[in-house]
Amino acid sequence: LQAVEKYLKAILLYSRRSAKGLGHNLTLALERVRSIHDIPFDFPPAVDEFVAYLDRHGPNRYLEIPFYARGHELVELDRTVWNLRRYCQALRWPPKGLNKTEAEWIAIHMESLQSPECKRRPHRFRLLGGVLEDDATLGALLDELLEALEILAFADGLACDGSRPE
Repeated sequence: LQAVEKYLKAILLYSRRSAKGLGHNLTLALERVRSIHDIPFDFPPAVDEFVAYLDRHGPNRYLEIPFYARGHELVELDRTVWNLRRYCQALRWPPKGLNKTEAEWIAIHMESLQSPECKRRPHRFRLLGGVLEDDATLGALLDELLEALEILAFADGLACDGSRPE
């Protein structure tokens, strides 16, 4: 829920649009993103459906009441995040020295972001300057996570292999 909210608000801010007044209303945030007429977002209908699903369960974001899952939420979350995240970049600002208008720069981005290759192989998408795309950073994050898990397991009296240390 929070990842989707942050990506929607990031798209708005990168597009010089206000994110004020949205609160945690993801449907309203997605509508506001879609109202950016000079960027032809190509979110599939599944994004709208999953955002609506999250909004229905959003008031229970801290699981104060029992919750059930249909079984595909993680896949739907991953697909939604991928569709949103690729637009979380400066689509309007061409690099200095590149003689392009804002509209031309947006068109260049759209050609890449909406290419059949990008959609056919979403795992190959790279956000320029993105932390998730930096293999060294990702490796360091995974190392930190594994170290934290080992510390927690040891604190719980388990060795890394699941046995109890003597």
